[in-house]
Amino acid sequence: MSSRSLPEEVIFDILCRLPVKSLLRSKCVCKSWFALISDPRFVKQHLNRVLESITTPNDHGGSSNFIVVSSGIVYHVDDGSETAMHDGSSRKFDLPFQDSFRCPWVAGSCNGLVCLANETYDDTLEDLIVWNPYIGDYIKLPEAPFELPPSSLLMNDVSAFGYTSALDEYKVVKIIHTLDISRRPGVNRSIILVHTLGTDSWRKIGEDVSFQIDRRSGGLLLHGAIHWAAIRLIPVGVMSLIVYFDLEDEAFWELPPPDIGEVDKDSFQLGVLRGCLCAFHSVLGERIDIWIMEDYGKKESWIRRFSYQSRAIARGLESYEPTWFVRDGEIFLKNASGEVVLYHPIRERVLPLPNAWDREFKRILGYVRTLVSPLSLNTNSGIDRKPKREKERRKFRSEHVSMNSPWSLPLLRI
Repeated sequence: MSSRSLPEEVIFDILCRLPVKSLLRSKCVCKSWFALISDPRFVKQHLNRVLESITTPNDHGGSSNFIVVSSGIVYHVDDGSETAMHDGSSRKFDLPFQDSFRCPWVAGSCNGLVCLANETYDDTLEDLIVWNPYIGDYIKLPEAPFELPPSSLLMNDVSAFGYTSALDEYKVVKIIHTLDISRRPGVNRSIILVHTLGTDSWRKIGEDVSFQIDRRSGGLLLHGAIHWAAIRLIPVGVMSLIVYFDLEDEAFWELPPPDIGEVDKDSFQLGVLRGCLCAFHSVLGERIDIWIMEDYGKKESWIRRFSYQSRAIARGLESYEPTWFVRDGEIFLKNASGEVVLYHPIRERVLPLPNAWDREFKRILGYVRTLVSPLSLNTNSGIDRKPKREKERRKFRSEHVSMNSPWSLPLLRI
């Protein structure tokens, strides 16, 4: 029986089950298959199937599929197993824009798209690009409209990338922290910019947030919002907190952190485990505690799920930084010299990673292969983009954050 005798919906369903590599080859079979596989409806359905097939889902993709950025090189590993990482099956991506991106930083990854920023000599981010490594399509975002005010110093430049299913939109948020030295003491200032893929400009949505974000922590996409570990300066010192940017209503909110007392900003990081928000806490260099927020938004749902003793971790990793989960309890660790290992707490085993990853290691993020092309994204997909009614907003907030809690306060002055 030839494909011509099969109903179109059957061909659609069969092809939709194939991996990206096979689909790219199938586009060469005939014109009708090329048109079908290129159709936005097919791309959307294939994406949904890919996400449904992930056994440990979160907004990044499967936790055992990831990309690694090190020394200006981007790698992809389909499986976080020892075999996959050492038998050469990890793939080095060829950046089509390598000449202009000498030192890429991953600002985010979702639905097969990767947002790369060019890290400059002064530790700021420029030339944002959204790229699908497996189909090769990419777009360069317009330059952010920012000029450093007089008598100000650029302190930090944070960019993050995410997707909101409610609007079917991909967005990049940029937070630029500056220090106004015209006053004594200096005053922290900030500006918030948002770019929606498919448009040709950035929008300023606010300024002067009440927190500071360390770009090294990256942005964590979960439940249609980008999360960061942040700090707030208070009269008696520094307070650690969790903030998130809702990609639908474009506002900052705060989540209650676990009860771990006062912590150093470098000892508190965020992750995702089985679709739940989790927090890595390095306790005085003696152990790492992993806290899981089982019911998103509810402070009382934080539980300590894992605890790693430093003496069980070899290779001199007393000063380590958790970076990414692979499977339950297995995490990547990085020490001060940049060495990266995969730690198995149950077997108390430390697995060294390929030497190429150790050089100037920067970040690990989840990744899935899809057909989503940044070239085809636009803001005219037929999705109703009217803002949520205020009643619906209050309902969402009451389900996720108690309105009687200080965590429910918006963190942005517009």
